Amino acid sequence: MISTEQIDYMLRLMYSPERLNKDLELGIIYELALHKEKPCGYLALEYQPATSTAMLHKLYLLPELHGLGYGHAMLLHVSSLARSMSATEILLRVNQANGRAIQAYRRAGFSIKDSVRDDIGSGFVMDDFLMAKTVQSS
Repeated sequence: MISTEQIDYMLRLMYSPERLNKDLELGIIYELALHKEKPCGYLALEYQPATSTAMLHKLYLLPELHGLGYGHAMLLHVSSLARSMSATEILLRVNQANGRAIQAYRRAGFSIKDSVRDDIGSGFVMDDFLMAKTVQSS
């Protein structure tokens, strides 16, 4: 979907210790997913009180676990976290070329809300869909 050069750039941009510390200071919650007591994925979620939304910044799972229900379980957990934060909507961005993820998000109740193109520097852009899901009250 994106070049190795862009992946390397994004890893340096989004996963430096300084950036991760800043995320935590801003209140972004990182949670680890486990499979047989070993890390197999993670998510990053931020509550945005001004809009009563929860922004799902990251949700990754080892490819060998795709299709086994772990991603679905992680999305159910995201919904539960969002509900506990009093969010009324969950938002996320997904690469427009990532058909598999888009389908998984649709199965979980998300719909495409907008198309977003961002220049992230060094000549790279992110072409994403903004997807949204209403948080069901308990």
